[in-house]
Amino acid sequence: MVKKDIITAVSKRTGFTRENSEAAINAAIAAIVDAIKSNEEVRIMELGKLEPVVRAARNRHNPKTGEKMFAPAYKSYRFKMNSVLKDFIRNN
Repeated sequence: MVKKDIITAVSKRTGFTRENSEAAINAAIAAIVDAIKSNEEVRIMELGKLEPVVRAARNRHNPKTGEKMFAPAYKSYRFKMNSVLKDFIRNN
């Protein structure tokens, strides 16, 4: 499912026009992106949460040359599914 499909589904379920549905989806995405930029956790009750995670620095190696390299620490986000969604996926 791509953004266009989501807009169509929202439009059909709510009875809103495609333009209004697209505006609502774009506003939701913008709010989520703003929260991520602010290093906040994003929770959507029926879906799950995006939480900031710091990946530790570590030594690595290039498998082709065998050269040792250092990978610095970096910030990432982890998605954790809601237990209801997780159970649904397991049972279907």
